[in-house]
Amino acid sequence: YSSDVIMSGSAMGTKGGLSVLAFLDENANGVMDTGEKPLPDVTVSAPQFNVMLTTNEEGEAFSHNIPAY
Repeated sequence: YSSDVIMSGSAMGTKGGLSVLAFLDENANGVMDTGEKPLPDVTVSAPQFNVMLTTNEEGEAFSHNIPAY
């Protein structure tokens, strides 16, 4: 979780965001449970938006100002 606030001068109705949480899902339930480890340095690509993200130490990555699809 990040407490960062991102502000933009462009219209918010035509833009979106992309967030990623990468973790080792030891019990394969699709939920990050207590004790499961985040995965840093995972690269995530969204070529339709020309976006490439890399997760931080907490397994998180975020991009804003992505055009509507």
